[in-house]
Amino acid sequence: MKAYIIARGYPTDKYKMNGIFELDQAIALAKKGVEVVLIALDFRSLRRFRKYKSEYFIKDNVKVYSFHFPIGRYIFKSLYDFSYLVLRHFYKKVEKIEGRPDVIHTYFTDQGYYTSKLAKELNIPFVLTECNSVVNQDTIKPSYRRIAEETYDRTDGLITVSPKFKEKIKEEFGKDSTEIAIIPNLTIFKNNENFKRGEIFNIVSTGNVITTKGPKELIEAFNIAFSKDKHVKLTIYGDGFLRKPLLKMVEELNLTDQVFLPGLTKREKIVEGYNNADMFCLYSYSETFGLAYLEALSAGLPVVASKCGGPEHLINEENGILVDRFNVEKLAEALRYMHDNIEKYDREKISHDIKKVYSEENITDDVIKVYEEVISKR
Repeated sequence: MKAYIIARGYPTDKYKMNGIFELDQAIALAKKGVEVVLIALDFRSLRRFRKYKSEYFIKDNVKVYSFHFPIGRYIFKSLYDFSYLVLRHFYKKVEKIEGRPDVIHTYFTDQGYYTSKLAKELNIPFVLTECNSVVNQDTIKPSYRRIAEETYDRTDGLITVSPKFKEKIKEEFGKDSTEIAIIPNLTIFKNNENFKRGEIFNIVSTGNVITTKGPKELIEAFNIAFSKDKHVKLTIYGDGFLRKPLLKMVEELNLTDQVFLPGLTKREKIVEGYNNADMFCLYSYSETFGLAYLEALSAGLPVVASKCGGPEHLINEENGILVDRFNVEKLAEALRYMHDNIEKYDREKISHDIKKVYSEENITDDVIKVYEEVISKR
């Protein structure tokens, strides 16, 4: 079986999360014997000092064709037909070398829109993993709803990444889907068997430092719960437009010795942080799956999470606490409760239980089943 995966780009040292979901999926499929070609189309703008270029290399048995076409995200989203023409141009180049695929697979509504159009034109089965939090919001913009509807109508196999999101897609669009988690890299996130609690109680968080990930509310809740407990520290890994304003906020709250925002951080450093942490918190407004929660649980960390559509199927009373969105006081209470009752949470059991369900092998087998189903219907 030959699969083409269309990605948003390819991870680099500078942009570590760009296309990471697609790459992890591709590598996992290759391990299972699927012939995988990854076409990474990076539309990010010239503002990032990038030039047009193309690259070819092999990564863990995945053939990667990376094309940098810096037209900008705004133009890319506004001119979907233009994006389709760009994809079609590069697809034809790759197909001449690698041959026709049995299935084409991509992630997110935006990519799905123009990729599904190409797949339909070529009469190739198309699979979409929908994990776009825009579609999971309480209110979906009419323009985006139209894009999603057209995309789903052209999709042969629709994958959603959590039970709540599956219900949302059915309710909003009347579409059935197969629930399959995003491939998590759980091999590097594992319980630190040598962990010993020290004088410092470390809370960690990971995600884009933007409004919808709730870092401002997390810092506010931390201030309520621990401003007088100097032994408690909070580290928020990630970057985004809120980072500088939040650093100023931390200074104004006199929390510079307790709250840290180191910016964009390599996975290895995040793993190191998790190994020395006591708990994890991410207070998102909306999540379709919640990979960050899964990675934290895999590392054996109990989790405080918001009821935002993604983590509900991951969190139970043995591994964490779910808190209503937009309620800083309740979040502060949850942080304080977990701090005061941390010994109730068994790190080894948390890690073991989550890995038993969300193994790379099980998830990949499920994806291959979807491939086989859509191919057999042609």
